[in-house]
Amino acid sequence: MKMLSHRQTLPFIVGLCGILGAARPAASAPVLDIPIRVQALAPEGIPAPPRVVEPVSVGVPFAVEDALTEVGTLGMRGTRAAQFRVLQRDPDSNHITWVLATFIAGPDSCAVTRGRGNFGGPDLARDAGDRIVVATGPATFEIRKQSFNGIDRVVTRGDEIVAAHADGGIVVTAGDGRFESSHDASSQVEIETNGPVMAVVRARGVLRDAAGAASFGYETRLHFYAGQTYCRAFVTLRNADLATAAPKRFDAAWFEIPLRLAPHREVRFGFPGNGFAGHLDGGDEAGLFQGDNVFQRDKRSTEIVPYLTPAIGLEVRIAGEIYNALGTSTDVARGWVRLEDEQHAVLAGMRDMASLQAERLMEAGAAAGGRRGS
Repeated sequence: MKMLSHRQTLPFIVGLCGILGAARPAASAPVLDIPIRVQALAPEGIPAPPRVVEPVSVGVPFAVEDALTEVGTLGMRGTRAAQFRVLQRDPDSNHITWVLATFIAGPDSCAVTRGRGNFGGPDLARDAGDRIVVATGPATFEIRKQSFNGIDRVVTRGDEIVAAHADGGIVVTAGDGRFESSHDASSQVEIETNGPVMAVVRARGVLRDAAGAASFGYETRLHFYAGQTYCRAFVTLRNADLATAAPKRFDAAWFEIPLRLAPHREVRFGFPGNGFAGHLDGGDEAGLFQGDNVFQRDKRSTEIVPYLTPAIGLEVRIAGEIYNALGTSTDVARGWVRLEDEQHAVLAGMRDMASLQAERLMEAGAAAGGRRGS
């Protein structure tokens, strides 16, 4: 799930346009000039929108003959900031053959060249003892190392949107049981990738109930980007492992973060047209449920639907009122929800939600999250 503030990001096509070389003396490093083209995606027949200055990541291949031994000798032109990470090395020579380049894409053309490694500012993430702090510029995120609860605190443009809290994070319910990542005092949280453009924080642990009983293992990666107020969360639940080979049953799973917004707020769910919107007061709840639908259906979808949900279409409830009822297979959600008060707005999205079944986007009380049914 992705939390956004103020706007959504645009998808991009990133392509490597070629590798150019030049003759050189044998003792010098090979000349590198690898152009990279970045284009905004747009439907056929519709002009692409203007390029947005945003972070982009792309894998860059290198020949063994390039004799690249460390990413600290790489650079990039056409961008104000970039960072590099080794993805693969040749087993015989140990020369680097794939690099992940992450950079700020703007209106200018870019190219990977020789240089001095990461540039454009300090690393985004730092270890602050009992927590990891990520400063992107307009926002600061704090992640606890023990008892991982997702994002423990968020301050954006001077306002505290998420206050430090004890519960939440990854949540699973099974029968009457509620299992949370925040109940695992042995969770492992570390900075996996760090640079001036992007930081990735990885969390591993076990979902536990309040008494300490275990459910799923999990692995989560939180991606943060320079100049941005959003975080991308990639959550993996382990339904079995070597210690407990039998699969576990569950009713729902979601990523939960409490928001500090005014009691009176407006919620809007993405749907063709203007979506579904309504007002919420303290204690009100809103939710969207996506059942079976015709979007991107194939044989595999048809075979597994009976194991997911008998529901068809889309249900939207806001403050006890039904805005859209189940029953129409062409009703397909856009996969995002926007929650705002008079001063702040938070946008949460779930990737590929429309093509999945038994999916929910919801806001209950002060918590925002996404659910996946069993």
